[in-house]
Amino acid sequence: NDPVSRYLYFSTLKSRWKINDKVDDKQPGFAYTPVVKGGDPKASLLEPQWRVFDGTVEGYNKDPEIKCYTAKALFAAAEQQQQLLQQQPRQSSPPAAAQPVAVLATARTRAAGASLSADSAAG
Repeated sequence: NDPVSRYLYFSTLKSRWKINDKVDDKQPGFAYTPVVKGGDPKASLLEPQWRVFDGTVEGYNKDPEIKCYTAKALFAAAEQQQQLLQQQPRQSSPPAAAQPVAVLATARTRAAGASLSADSAAG
């Protein structure tokens, strides 16, 4: 199995954050979130309006379920989750209330091939 690479990068040409399998402004990409003209690209990731490619007929559509986290925030959340799990009595299976640390892509986005790993996310 070949690893699948996905990249989150800022396109100065289009003034938007893009998710794609290559860092290439000539390709439209799997998803993008625009930056307000003259706005701070980093600040735009705090409350992005991601648009995901849903095929040639439907084009790009907003997906409010996509979230962005810095690597620092992900590691802090993972550490907090680990501490909470260590405080609970030992069980043979994970507690029912356990939640994922972060959601980087929705099922629809993953179907389009845009799942991200912490290694490929900017931040």
